[in-house]
Amino acid sequence: MDHTSFLARLRILLLGTAAGAAACTLLLVIFAAACVGLRRIPQAALVPLTIAAAAVGAFLAGWVSGALSGRHGLIYGLCSALLLFLILFICGEILTRDGLSAAVYIRFGVMLLLGMLGGIAGVNRR
Repeated sequence: MDHTSFLARLRILLLGTAAGAAACTLLLVIFAAACVGLRRIPQAALVPLTIAAAAVGAFLAGWVSGALSGRHGLIYGLCSALLLFLILFICGEILTRDGLSAAVYIRFGVMLLLGMLGGIAGVNRR
């Protein structure tokens, strides 16, 4: 693999991850506004909402990566979702210092699965 093809692949990966991060951020802002508006959101609903936002972000990251690459959507989707997970995990650890919990493992699995599915869907778009 030469230098330019590596940079092209890295660019695809980073653009997909950025799109997923933007979608995740937008959904989290919407969920936060809804929580403020409702005033009484059950504490147990917060973790599923964050997992849902991360899942949508991972799917979009995979879809954009797969669409930009035109092939190898499974791998691009997996890598984009993994990078997005690492970003979210590190930010979460900096803010909360909760460590590894069941929710982290669930988020990890869901994000990787949906990232791969998004990559496949992005390659097969019409």
